[in-house]
Amino acid sequence: MKGQKLQTLYSYLKIYNANNPQDKRSMFMVVRNGFGGDGGLARMVGKVLATSQQKPEAALNYQKELFNQWFNRNIEPSSIYTRFLNVEKASAGGMEKAIVARYKRYYKKRLAQVKVFDDPRRS
Repeated sequence: MKGQKLQTLYSYLKIYNANNPQDKRSMFMVVRNGFGGDGGLARMVGKVLATSQQKPEAALNYQKELFNQWFNRNIEPSSIYTRFLNVEKASAGGMEKAIVARYKRYYKKRLAQVKVFDDPRRS
């Protein structure tokens, strides 16, 4: 996606949200729906990350938001293939495997941040 197109969309959303406060839309929601849902957005981000010469900030931000939503919905990495990418793990291509591998790293990192206290100390 071109930066100018995203900027135009962002400007439109500001106007839309100002005129429709009861039906506000986020940039992430609009972009995700524009690509056909979570799987479409994940594939587009994957393509950008695989082909970009520079660090694609927007794509990385969308990936982070997408992965954050998946994690908050308790979606395990192994279920990404069928739930969002509409493919079985055995028949997944390189793009799908890369998406799941990136989410798996994110998932493990987030799980490590969750601290569980089995035996709290008492004073």
